[in-house]
Amino acid sequence: GQGRLHQPGTQGWARRPRAGMRLHYRHLVGDGLGVRPLRCECSATSVRPQRLQELSRFAVEAAEECGDDPSAGSIAWSGNLNHDSLVISSTDGFTLTVPLLFSEIAHAPVGRGSSLSVIVLAPARVPSTDADQQEQTGTGVGAWVFVVEGDATLHRQLCALSERGAVRGDLREEFLVAAKPFSSGASASVHQARAVREQARGNMMEGRFAAKVIAADFKEAEVAKVDAEVELLILAQGHPNIIRFCGLFACGVEKEDKEEREGVATDPFRQPCQVVLTDLCRKGDLYGRVKRRGPYKEMKALELAGQLLSALVHIHDRGLVHRDIKSENILIGNDRQAILTDFGIAARLTDTEAMKMRCGTPGYVAPEVLSGPSYGKKVDVFGTGIVLYFALLATTPFDPECQEDVTAILDKTVECCVSFPSHATVSAQMKQFILKLVKKDPEERLTAKNAEDVVKLLGAL
Repeated sequence: GQGRLHQPGTQGWARRPRAGMRLHYRHLVGDGLGVRPLRCECSATSVRPQRLQELSRFAVEAAEECGDDPSAGSIAWSGNLNHDSLVISSTDGFTLTVPLLFSEIAHAPVGRGSSLSVIVLAPARVPSTDADQQEQTGTGVGAWVFVVEGDATLHRQLCALSERGAVRGDLREEFLVAAKPFSSGASASVHQARAVREQARGNMMEGRFAAKVIAADFKEAEVAKVDAEVELLILAQGHPNIIRFCGLFACGVEKEDKEEREGVATDPFRQPCQVVLTDLCRKGDLYGRVKRRGPYKEMKALELAGQLLSALVHIHDRGLVHRDIKSENILIGNDRQAILTDFGIAARLTDTEAMKMRCGTPGYVAPEVLSGPSYGKKVDVFGTGIVLYFALLATTPFDPECQEDVTAILDKTVECCVSFPSHATVSAQMKQFILKLVKKDPEERLTAKNAEDVVKLLGAL
């Protein structure tokens, strides 16, 4: 059990235990006044599922060294979370900060009859020099081990770490995921999921979730693509009209689970995959709602547009652009509010190369994306105008007959002559507002903030 707990790193001081996540006693060095990470015997160059499996075994070893006394296996250093990192601090005020984005975590119970568990965290490392790359080809990584008391505390901390971008490998153990997807595409499928343990269903893990399952062999390019989406989704968090991110999981090949519980099976995870867990919006998306029930009333459509624009103001202030605003990416929340989802082609506004990329969905993409050398955040406002048009008329201006002739749609988009059917029961004020959202020249188009202000004025009429 102790043979693989070796100590390489960092200085600090300690006195008496704290509540919450307390640092494992094996982190003490020298005369007991310093701490440093422990060496976990796994290669930093292994693929994620392999590293997480090694980390899980390491957690079991660390758990075996803790007694039943909540303070026996820990020291006065504790771990506390801020918005993007774990701050390891002592009672004397000395701190170490560990970034959480794409760190890797595992956990294990101390033993039967004990209320204690351990959480192991291995920080993400991105080589910046040849020396760094050479160092990471070794057989160990530095890890931090914390002791927590009680299942409720354990799952609260795991959920909080997940929401900040720490990668987990325990999806099968912690969640039941429906074998049949409710949505699927070329490279991913989306399944309903729910927490196995009641303790995980507190404020942070209440209800059901959407598990986006992405088949993967964990090649560097595949991992980087999913990581980029997750990183920007995490950056966009903190707004009620943006889908809540709940965690990123890496699943390796598991042995076949023959047990089926209440129609729930583990079929999606019999092959390697990455899973992005978010809140589940059971009412579906705006496209499906309009096709099922018809167009929105004008004031309801305006309210929906206001919520979407509020989300855009938020992400634009964070330096992000979504680039794929469309009715399928507007989910309907439990309170019938708009929820912006799918940050798969989102980008940072400062990424000059990304802001030249031709991307988006025909019928919603802005003209400057198709014809200009580069573009800006107002492409999202254009998409919002098309979404509002669709919500009111159940069609889009560049594909009114829903023929899906992509070339014709793109040609009409570049021309950008938006008109309304003669039978449309849309007020003059609403038509004028939509036309301001979909101006061909982005310089003449409203910003998200300006548009949000117009929504408030129209709503007050």
